[in-house]
Order: sequence, then C-alpha cells, then structure tokens
Amino acid sequence: MEEENNGHFGAWLVIAISLFIFFALVFSGGIFGSLSRPDTGAVRVAGSGGGFSLLSLWNSVFVPLFIILDVVLLGLIAFLWLKLAPYKPYYSIWQKPIATTKKAKVSKDKEIVRYWARIAKLAKEGGQSNIRLAILEADALVDFFLKKYSYEGETMADRLNQISEFDVPHMPLVWKAHRLRNDLAHTPGLGVSTHQAQEALTAFRDFLIHMGVL
Repeated sequence: MEEENNGHFGAWLVIAISLFIFFALVFSGGIFGSLSRPDTGAVRVAGSGGGFSLLSLWNSVFVPLFIILDVVLLGLIAFLWLKLAPYKPYYSIWQKPIATTKKAKVSKDKEIVRYWARIAKLAKEGGQSNIRLAILEADALVDFFLKKYSYEGETMADRLNQISEFDVPHMPLVWKAHRLRNDLAHTPGLGVSTHQAQEALTAFRDFLIHMGVL
C-alpha cells in the first residue's frame, strides 16, 4: 500500500531524472556543436533560395522544445522528490534530547539500555517495516519500564496516567508517540514519515533518560 506507492514514485523519479539528463546533454551538445561549427548555418535544406539552415532549425524548434521539456521534468522531479522525502531510507533518532529537569529516580537499568540499543540499530537500518517495528518496540520498552517499576494500571495508558506533566515536562510528546504506536498497530499498511519516527523515538528515549534508566 504505502510502500508500494513509494516504489512507484521512486521508479518515476529515476525515469524523470534520466530523461532530464538526456535532454540536457542533447541540448548542450547541440549548442556547443553549433558554436564550434559556424559553417553549419550555411548548409541549406530544400535547395533553391527559399530553404532554411540546419542551425536556424535547431535554434527555432529544438532549443525551445528542449528547454520546455527540461522545465517540465524539473517540476516533475521536484514533485516526486517531495512525495518521497518523508520516506527516506535513513532515519536518525540521535537528535538532541528534549530539555528536562532530570531527576533520576533509579540507576541505569542494564536490561533497558541493552534493549534500547537494539531498537536504535533497527531504526538506523531504515525502511518502513523497520521503522514501524522500532516504534512498536520502543513503546513496549516504555511499558516494560512502567510495569517493572510498579506503576499501577490495567493498560499502558493507565500506567502513563500515573505520571504528570509536572514530573515529566514532555509527557504530551510521549502520549503523542503512544497514539502513533496504536495507529501503526491497528492500521495495516499505515506509513510513518521521517519526522513522525524521529519525534516518537526521541520522545520515548527522552522519557527513559528522564526517568534515569537509560
């Protein structure tokens, strides 16, 4: 679905770039060729007096045509690039942590640190399936922390409700990341953009850092 559309956009982008390069090379080759052979203008087509030169044909027909084609292709390339930009294959989650008034409640948890390293590796590999899985796993890791450190509630939402924004200033971003996880878990084929992935993974990471376990 989303990945299939991205593949189509990618294929058309390659075709558009290839055609743009081809027309640009032909155009520049013709321009430089006509400049290096000024006698081309003396070659007449259709004989007696009323013919026209190959150079005038090139300048009046092909030059404007190639310029128009290249402008159209540039527009197409820009459109396809914008369509594909949110789904770049590489996702960096190593953004600067959100500023917090960190007060470590517990010492670093080696199990959580080790598992987060696996999530980070998965995210760096890129691709929609890896990014989706990284977000699901990061959300599960946060819930693992909540259960391990005795936050009460039947669901993860109940456990998150035990933590106020006063205790963790960026809790709204954690909730947003958790909602994204739910959307991904319950909507097959739902795509996630680079910005969404970075924001969600950074929110989960900063929450664990703030709580002192990462």
